[in-house]
Amino acid sequence: MRIYLSSTYTDLVTHRAAVARLLRQMGHEVIGMEEYVAEGARPLERCLKDVDDADLYVGVFAWRYGFVPPALAARQSITEAEFRRAVGKRPLVFLLDPQAAWPVQHIDAVSGTPEDAAAVKRLREELATQWLAGFFSTPEDLARQVSAAVYRREVTDRLDSISAAPGLTESLMAGGPIADTTLMSLQQSLVQSPELRVLTVDLRDGHYWWSTRLFFLATVAGEIAGTRLLVFTEDGDRYLGAATTATVRERLAGMSVPLRQFIEQCRLQAVDAMDLARSLDQRAALWNQLVPQPVEEAARSFVTARDLRRWLGDDLLTQAATQDGDAVSTSLLRAIVDWPHPFVPITQAGRLRKVVARATVADNLARIFVGSLDRMRA
Repeated sequence: MRIYLSSTYTDLVTHRAAVARLLRQMGHEVIGMEEYVAEGARPLERCLKDVDDADLYVGVFAWRYGFVPPALAARQSITEAEFRRAVGKRPLVFLLDPQAAWPVQHIDAVSGTPEDAAAVKRLREELATQWLAGFFSTPEDLARQVSAAVYRREVTDRLDSISAAPGLTESLMAGGPIADTTLMSLQQSLVQSPELRVLTVDLRDGHYWWSTRLFFLATVAGEIAGTRLLVFTEDGDRYLGAATTATVRERLAGMSVPLRQFIEQCRLQAVDAMDLARSLDQRAALWNQLVPQPVEEAARSFVTARDLRRWLGDDLLTQAATQDGDAVSTSLLRAIVDWPHPFVPITQAGRLRKVVARATVADNLARIFVGSLDRMRA
């Protein structure tokens, strides 16, 4: 990653060197004021462009406010301007511990102007209260904290980038006679997104999905689209649990003779999975033949959260991997690796956040680990 290291200079030169050295050992490119002629001569436009071009911003703040370009309409130091520019990048912020010993010549409240003293006090208070800032005391302490935070961010970004493909919306299989369902929309979705390995089913308030339509979705999506996991929610994104398409199909078929007959005929009448549109037409025709509207009306019931738990029992995976905020903890990674299915739902405060592929997470973590070993040997 390209990391922009922002701070005042003369008071933090040793700290900057410790941080930059460790980040480069981790394989990152570090951009900072060392590349400029002098602290006071830094062109603001160049600094802000470097912030824009960086993948990550690291801000280090002690007791100096820094150089204020006279051309700015509002009084603001380059260091603060860099931070303001980086807000959208989820900046990593570190503050000198108020209890740490510090040379008086590097404290604006003692040796600086009243304006700078007030400005750095204001900025530090904002950073301490509105951002998850780390507090450091020595160059080594700062370097350790920065490297750990950068590593967590790197893992987080990898995790965010491997979310499983989104599934079909529940509106495609809403209740009502089969002739009135939007099978064309289902067909179009399968054609446009043929690798729907994970689908999300929102039960809403428990008076929306019919058991027969859930069965049809599990059967057809599993056979034609290769769907392996259904993730159930209610009221939008409140997580209820997850189950394989095979489990949902077999459990629901066990409650109805026509549904069992549908499965048996599907096994006897294979479809060409490469021709998704034609395959879905064939399955819809078979459904209308074996489960006409009067038969379906006699067999169907609304799917509530309670019914789902009763029908699926222990095969409903109600425990997901949990994540707090954007942090990627060891417990989260362990939960992902230990989850019993290749695709893992991740929740936050009981709400479904995303679904990740367990193998991809493990592969990315292994790549990061091996890369760090290679850099240590170099």
